[in-house]
Order: sequence, then C-alpha cells, then structure tokens
Amino acid sequence: MKRYSLTHLSNPVLSRGLDAMASQDRVTTSALLAYLAEFDARKLYRPAACSSMFAYCVSRLGLSEDSAAKRIHAARLARRFPVIFGALADGRLHLSAVVLLAPHLTEDTAPDLLAAAAHKTKAEIERLLAERFPQPEVLAWVAAVPAKQHAPGHVGMTTPELAPGRVEAELPRVPEAVGGAPQHAPGHVGSGSRVTPLSSQSYEVQFTRSALRGPGAAGAPGRRRGRRGGRQAGA
Repeated sequence: MKRYSLTHLSNPVLSRGLDAMASQDRVTTSALLAYLAEFDARKLYRPAACSSMFAYCVSRLGLSEDSAAKRIHAARLARRFPVIFGALADGRLHLSAVVLLAPHLTEDTAPDLLAAAAHKTKAEIERLLAERFPQPEVLAWVAAVPAKQHAPGHVGMTTPELAPGRVEAELPRVPEAVGGAPQHAPGHVGSGSRVTPLSSQSYEVQFTRSALRGPGAAGAPGRRRGRRGGRQAGA
C-alpha cells in the first residue's frame, strides 16, 4: 500500500506526476475503447456465456452499469469514426462529450462537429448542440414523487399527491446575470434543479418542490418541468 502514499513527494514532482497520470489515463481509456469495439464486433462475449457486450463488461470486466454503457456506446461510435480514438487519447474530447455528440454524428456532420466540440466542457457542448440542433418547446407539467418515509410516531401533516398534469402557473424565473445569461451553466444541479438548453434562446428548467397548503404545512413533493425563454450572454 506504500505505493499509494505520496506524502513524501515535493509539490513540483506531485504536479508533474498528476499530469502524467491524467495523460496516461486518457491513452489507456482510448485503447480500452478500441479493444471493446473489436471484441464487440467479433461477438466474443458469446463464447464467454454472456448475452451481450454489456453483460460481459459488468460481469467479467467488473465495470459498473453506467461505466459499461458509456464505454460501449463510445467504442461503437469510435469504430465508426476512428478520429474519436485520437481525440480521446490527446484530451481534445472526453467520454461525456462523445456520448452527447453521438445522436448528431453522421458522415457529413462528424468532421465539423467533432472539431467544434474539442476542449469543451459538458455544459459548453450542451449549449453547442442546442444552438445547432434546436429542440422543440416542452409543456409545463407536474409529476408527484414519493414522499419521504418517517419513523413510527412521527407527527406531521399530509396532503394528497399531485396527479401528473399540465401546470398553468408560470414557472419561477431562472436567476440571470449581466447580459441576460443564466447565472449557472446549463446542467447545473442545485436545490434539486436542472437547466438544460433547448436552443440558443430557450432552456428547459426542472426542479423539485413540496406542495404546501398553508404556512408551515408540509406536503407531498412534486416535480415540475417547463420551458423558459432566455438569451445567452453574447447572443
């Protein structure tokens, strides 16, 4: 276990080592995807008594379900567009970027879209895709979520759960900064909320709140979702 104790390293050595490990991880991830892609194409999971590549990754390679799904998806896409392997290895793209870009990549769009997404964060790529591929507006709606279970003997007021349906009330405004841009980047999660860009002029807002009947009354929580128009900074 001593190899994992780095307290003896000086700051410069630790910094160089971290950079080297991050670079090595990118190269290793890219190589892993190449192996996954070829293994998947040959269907070698079948001789291993696995029903799918996903099952093989989880049961034989020990990957989590999320990790397996993301890597298989990226591997298949990189096999179709080999430039992705190099972009992952040198840090131009990360796995989340590849997954986000996947639905929009074609032989015609891939060169320009992959170049435009280089060195961008997940939130920046979400904005890029929203600008290039605007999504239709969404209707406001409320869906009930299970109320928290309290210990026996707990005393509190209860209210009926809200049935899913359209909400006529206006959604709360998204905090804005100078220039009218959202204060948080798209995808920011805070206080149970999420903001996702639909186009260059609109965002989808999701948040969770409790249904209140009066001052201090606790009710069944509900989830609201709706569309709010907005302008990004510099737009």
